[in-house]
Amino acid sequence: MFRETVLLFSVSLWAAANAATLPCVNNGKCGCDVKDPSKNNATVTTVDLNRVTSQDGTKPYFDAPGAGGYDYMINPCMPLDLGDPCNPKQEAMGCQVSKGNKYGIGRVDHLDWSMNNSVIQAHFQTDPSDKNARQTFLLIHCHEPGTGPDKPTLKFLTEGPGGHYWLDMELPDEYCKPVQPSKKTGTSSGLSVGSVILICLLVVIVLYLSIGMVFKKVRMGATGMEIIPNRDFWGGLPGLLKDGTCLIFGCCGTRDNYEKI
Repeated sequence: MFRETVLLFSVSLWAAANAATLPCVNNGKCGCDVKDPSKNNATVTTVDLNRVTSQDGTKPYFDAPGAGGYDYMINPCMPLDLGDPCNPKQEAMGCQVSKGNKYGIGRVDHLDWSMNNSVIQAHFQTDPSDKNARQTFLLIHCHEPGTGPDKPTLKFLTEGPGGHYWLDMELPDEYCKPVQPSKKTGTSSGLSVGSVILICLLVVIVLYLSIGMVFKKVRMGATGMEIIPNRDFWGGLPGLLKDGTCLIFGCCGTRDNYEKI
């Protein structure tokens, strides 16, 4: 029972850490604002895709070659005008093109944002009500001054089942500048969600051990190492944490290794 509890707890901590990732909020202007909850949801970075959009729909800003002889025409904020179905009527922001065949892979008006660590994701759909409809995921990397490319670049990464396309976008710092915090005195940032979880966890562990040790010594007459509650469990905790980490990050490898956990 303790083993399963630790594994479940490890997964819960991983989920909490992901939930605490800074959100990138759609600002309604074909961009997103990265918010920091520890700073009263202040905007710390703004990404603006209008700067990587051609105003001429017949000349998309990006043309990224992909697998199977396909090219990926991407114009994030203005509809393409490359012929049906990649036309303004379909609000197409992306088009998969090969030997005269064209497929719309996302609409300008079906855009949502997310963020994982330092990678911002722009997700364009052709039909949000249809999970099998073609979708495009732009993984946006914002570079510090003096690092990364001199101009915006787009590279095809992979195509997933059901017509899901991942492309990697590299942006110089001027395309997604950090927002400078206002200069205020006497202010301090609050604790993040992850910090609060860790503090609460440490308090619970200390109380559990303290109360358990007093109870076993006074009521059960335990001495030495025997006063530690569930001593065998705590002794095996490092191995359990290793198993939990393996389960989360997929280092189990084969099914046989997974079943050992």
